[in-house]
Amino acid sequence: MAVALGEHGAPRWVWLVFIFGAYVWPHIAFQISSRAHRPGRAERRNLLIDAALVSFAIYATGANIVPSATAFTIVAMNNIAVGGWNMWRRGFLGVAAGIAIGAALLPWKFNPGSSLEVQYASMAVLLIYFTAFGATMWDVSTRLQRKRDELQVAAEVDSLSGVMNRGTFETHLWKRFAKAKAETGGRFFAVLMIIDLDHFKNVNDAFGHAAGDAAIRRFGFALRSATRRGDMCGRYGGDEFVMLLIDADRQDAEAFAARLQRVLMNERRPTDGFGEISCSIGAAAYRSEFLNAGEWLERADAALYSIKETRRGGFEFFDECDAVLQPVNVGPAV
Repeated sequence: MAVALGEHGAPRWVWLVFIFGAYVWPHIAFQISSRAHRPGRAERRNLLIDAALVSFAIYATGANIVPSATAFTIVAMNNIAVGGWNMWRRGFLGVAAGIAIGAALLPWKFNPGSSLEVQYASMAVLLIYFTAFGATMWDVSTRLQRKRDELQVAAEVDSLSGVMNRGTFETHLWKRFAKAKAETGGRFFAVLMIIDLDHFKNVNDAFGHAAGDAAIRRFGFALRSATRRGDMCGRYGGDEFVMLLIDADRQDAEAFAARLQRVLMNERRPTDGFGEISCSIGAAAYRSEFLNAGEWLERADAALYSIKETRRGGFEFFDECDAVLQPVNVGPAV
């Protein structure tokens, strides 16, 4: 624009308006939008003023074709990026205002031809501006993706324990079960475990709910630390957790239970006030005879019920021969 204004012999006051629009107005616009009660609305008004200043400069150059097309493209892209096609249409109001002001203050001298100097200057603007615009869009899209990932994690993870919430775990469990029934022909080795914190109610009653929350957080950390890659753990509700060991048998389940108890012992924190945490674990292996994942959970819950009736802090594997099933309220998560 500056090269085209110089070739067109623009008056000095037009240069002052041009310099104001290029170097002063952006800072004023930033202060207006950043201090406004509704920054988005203020910024859209600022863009209309941008369009007016640009179109005034275009009029002052005699509609020099290359800088005019470049400037109109930038104005249109800014408006669409901020407010879509509606803002693009509104931008023509600013364009019309700038041309009207130019027509009222300046004689019209049509000068569409662009010299080589004007073309070179316009190419520099295109290279710099559109590179910067692309970098800005990449930054925005990256931040949006990060926010989407954070929201996804928040929707799937129990905020207190840091493991899957019940709905997410059940969804994965039922999908794994359906896949095993459909694809493996029954040759699917996995162990499902239900884990109950021992005497958790006593912790809440004696030390308060803040201590109970600390116990859940501590146990969640221990559970994640003891979990192998590829396995899944979740909080089933209250002080009850679930664990799915993939490619595992009874020995793997026993090894996991021992590993979890060791981590819990190493994580003792006297400052929490309630001391040691222990847990009871019931486990059941996958069987191709199960009709659904609910039956699998029933077996694991029966084993948990049995160990809690005899001794807390232990581990029991479901035995199809003599264990008594306890009803479990479970279904595929929606």
